[in-house]
Amino acid sequence: MANEDSMNDLSSTPPTSTTSSPTSSHRQLNMDHNKPKRQRRSYSCGPCKLLKIKCDLTIPCTSCQRFKRTDRCLQHPPQPPSQEELYKIKERKKRTNIKKLRLTNNLVQTYNSTNDSLPSMSNSITNVSRQIIANIESPIKYSSVDLNRYPIPYPTLDHQQQQAQQQQQPYHLRGLPVSSAQYAHQYVVPLPPIQPHTNGQPYPQPKYPQQSQSQSQSPFPLPQINQSTRLQHSILPPQQIPSQQQEHTLPPIKQEQSQPQDQTIILNPLSTTIIDQQLDQDKNTMISLSMVDIKRIKRLLPTKFEIFEDLHQLYLKSMNDQIMDIMNYETMKQQIKLIYFKVIQINDEDATKLSSSIEFNLIELRNLSLLFILLSNGYLFDQTNLNNFLLEKSLFKSKLDIINDWIKISKYLKLKIISYSKITDILYLLDWYFIIKNYYTYSNQIVQNYLEFNNLLNYAVLNNQFMEFIEDPDKDQSAGASNNINDAADSAASSSSNSLHLNNGNGNGNAVKNYPQSFEFKLLARYWMQLRLVEIEFTFFQYKGSLLSSNQLKNTIVPHKQLLKSLYGDNLSSIKNPLVKFAIQVWGLYYRRSKYSTSIKDIIKSYLELYGDIMGLYIDELKHEQALYFTTPPQRNPNEFFNDPELFNNQLNILMKNQIALTVFIRWLSFIRIETNYFPSLRYTSYLTSMMNLFNHFNLMDDMITERNNELSEGEEHLRMDDLLTILIKQFPYHYIRNFYQSLIYQSIFLIILQDFILIPNQTFKLNLKFIYDLIFSRFQKTFKKFLNSKSTLLKNLHKIEFFKNSLNLVIEFNNYLQKKQSESDMENSPTTASSSSTTATTSSSSSSASPHQTATLSVGDLTELIYQLKVNFISFENWEILINFYFGSRENFMRYIEKIWDLFEYFKIELNEDTSNGISNGNGTSNGSATHTGTSTPTSSNLIPITNELYLNDQLIIDNCHKLSGFEFDTNSVVEYIKAVVEPNIQE
Repeated sequence: MANEDSMNDLSSTPPTSTTSSPTSSHRQLNMDHNKPKRQRRSYSCGPCKLLKIKCDLTIPCTSCQRFKRTDRCLQHPPQPPSQEELYKIKERKKRTNIKKLRLTNNLVQTYNSTNDSLPSMSNSITNVSRQIIANIESPIKYSSVDLNRYPIPYPTLDHQQQQAQQQQQPYHLRGLPVSSAQYAHQYVVPLPPIQPHTNGQPYPQPKYPQQSQSQSQSPFPLPQINQSTRLQHSILPPQQIPSQQQEHTLPPIKQEQSQPQDQTIILNPLSTTIIDQQLDQDKNTMISLSMVDIKRIKRLLPTKFEIFEDLHQLYLKSMNDQIMDIMNYETMKQQIKLIYFKVIQINDEDATKLSSSIEFNLIELRNLSLLFILLSNGYLFDQTNLNNFLLEKSLFKSKLDIINDWIKISKYLKLKIISYSKITDILYLLDWYFIIKNYYTYSNQIVQNYLEFNNLLNYAVLNNQFMEFIEDPDKDQSAGASNNINDAADSAASSSSNSLHLNNGNGNGNAVKNYPQSFEFKLLARYWMQLRLVEIEFTFFQYKGSLLSSNQLKNTIVPHKQLLKSLYGDNLSSIKNPLVKFAIQVWGLYYRRSKYSTSIKDIIKSYLELYGDIMGLYIDELKHEQALYFTTPPQRNPNEFFNDPELFNNQLNILMKNQIALTVFIRWLSFIRIETNYFPSLRYTSYLTSMMNLFNHFNLMDDMITERNNELSEGEEHLRMDDLLTILIKQFPYHYIRNFYQSLIYQSIFLIILQDFILIPNQTFKLNLKFIYDLIFSRFQKTFKKFLNSKSTLLKNLHKIEFFKNSLNLVIEFNNYLQKKQSESDMENSPTTASSSSTTATTSSSSSSASPHQTATLSVGDLTELIYQLKVNFISFENWEILINFYFGSRENFMRYIEKIWDLFEYFKIELNEDTSNGISNGNGTSNGSATHTGTSTPTSSNLIPITNELYLNDQLIIDNCHKLSGFEFDTNSVVEYIKAVVEPNIQE
């Protein structure tokens, strides 16, 4: 170490003359020899430092565990270097290597006075110089440090130096790494112009490559997706992809480490976009993998590429098709095929070459990391009992262990190539996250891995060029915008003076700048839009704190109407898939470009118009279909749309749109907190009727299919159709099937609260709550039994997936509570029980002889006790965690939701001092008077619940709406009348 430090000190003072003698250099060496040595802190634990042995920096370390001295290791644990220290070490080594290079060159010039002297030494110095430069710009490696502890590498140049040098580049190249050997990264990126992804069919049926005969048939339907017209987002242009025959006959891989190459990057002259240019650079960025790493990777690859293709198709079936519209999976698969065959051709059995390494370009390693997480997604849904299908024949592991190994390898490769300096780096990270998020969602691990979301946002923020693309050109107008309903509701409820960004009615707001029409902006805007929607899909991210609400990202684009028009044209005409178009339209209404407002009235008007506009997206075609086929008698023969595939597909799309919208109507009650001074009759009417009709459309279509099958004669068995659930699973991605399970869970929670409320004795209500409960409960039971008792093999396989299994179990546990509570109520209302209750009423209620069901009855009406009973006695811990974190985001959100339901029923209750002689219903469905309020009558009592001056929430309105396919219909005009009749008389601005 003394000699090394001396050389470092010597290199700090380069010779002042190229003709200086060696004697002066040695004199300088002697002068600096007495310089105090640099102090270094020890990273090892106490015992390893004392014994001077290698410490792996774990706590306790492996050496101490092996020699049974963990107690001493814990007293003086390892202190691994921090990120700041790693960066300083790297910079110091870089400076040292540069100094060595300078010293070496000066020594060569000293002893090499002529150009033709010592040629061998001169050539060797050139090679050594290249090697040193390569070492300087390669990331520092600590073999003894756990890489998982240091996930974020630091840039070679500090931020100010990097930014200053980038500003000197031409504008169209600005943002490219200054150094050609910047941190290596990968990914698939689009090239040709954006095009619609389907040909008009909801899910076209192109042919996929045939499965190998050795492979068993997948139990899940494979996705029907037209990849040819998708957005081209690939690493290589299509013409550079070898044919299938060429891919199987790749030349042998040279295993020796290649000589250092000239780092000058030659961009493709045909590259016209920044992404193209960065992809050209990525293709020339080489990264070495040791033979040990290659052996680890190779043993986990499937024996045949056809296995990957089958699992890849299962993954596509589970993916949100909004994501599939921006990622070209077919091209990605071709790129993965190339790296797959390259890896399996490497001879890793030669013991003499274990110390060698193989070079891969950045794009190859990106796709290699994606290969393993795609395998993980597909294998999760595979039910063919694949076994012994990996190259490592002696590897006998469970399905979960194999998936975990794949994810670990993918994360290792991602860590090796991770960077944020180029747009292609961010695109790779986005694709990697969307794929792994899909696996985390269906394996119920999304909550445990929520930090992956913030890590991705962290990398995005660090890329200045990416941030420039996604910055809203009208940021001054949108700075105050609230990104989600809960935030806006909290702000408005807490202070009426808060400046909120709300809709002005036309969805356009003030005049804004035009959005860029470049290829890069359209691509990155679509990705960013999908990333924003992740926070809405999983409200847990909002609760834990998302970077989307940070100052760095508050001015980024949101998917409002103006942006969607720029990306997809007028009326989203470039989107051909009807469900994708509908979902994007919904989010376009959710994120609204509008004016600032400090008026509570405008806030209320805006959030109510949101629900009315969502219903307006599809209500006309829904009412048209209901009039034709779902009335008694129907205007047309229902067999018409069974015999017409196009008409039947259209019916399925309308059903799915309706289910998505109904789920939105019952999922959030946040904005009701704004209307605290009065009963929010319009929103509660919409919520209550949506809950009643949640599965009307589904059950009516399923009943029609069942009736048609029953009418078939013996010779027409070939015309028999599957049940509706099986048809939906075959036709749509599992992403849409999740809406039905979500609706079942919300409906069961509503029934539990309503059941507990109406069991409180001696109550009278403004509505017939007993009728509403019986109606919803019967429909819930009918739908729930179809999911529980279906004979569909596809549905049974789906229930083996963690998300669907736990969701169904949660509904089963809710149903058990409802059934038990109902049986206890029936027993108490029976004559024998009533007599017993009358006798018991004269004794103390705290008597120790009370029966269990009597004790349960005493807890009726206590919301806190109700939740406690559910959590302790009925819902398993695992399912409770899914309910709280996955469906509601937090315990606070869950409690707010059920409290708002309870408040709804509390308002329907008539106090003893109120007038009860005007046709008001009591809890058991009877009426306390002869008068009946119709939907258009004039209010004659304070017990009436006005929606507008001519419309009231009463039993007649419930009856009029209980057989519709959707909830209560209202539009902008209804909202305006509601504001005048209910809001304005009860608020003071």
